[in-house]
Amino acid sequence: MIRPLDTTVPFADATKMVLLDLLTCLYVIDVTHNDCLHACSSTIDDFEDALLATCVKRWKARYIITRDKKGFAASDIPALSPEAFMER
Repeated sequence: MIRPLDTTVPFADATKMVLLDLLTCLYVIDVTHNDCLHACSSTIDDFEDALLATCVKRWKARYIITRDKKGFAASDIPALSPEAFMER
């Protein structure tokens, strides 16, 4: 469970606490040299979107959670809005 921001502690400390909570349920994936090469040849026009789609495919992620679903229309991994993901 993610705690609400604690306003009684300094902002930086409270932010770190929230980040630590998030990292208990999310995993930050890496980007490799080969991911960058694959992203350059992707059919996705935006490089950052192509790079993300390449990385999540390599990690066999089930979804891309994003507010920019149309940026991932050509991705092999389905893109969901945060709201749609939470409804699953």
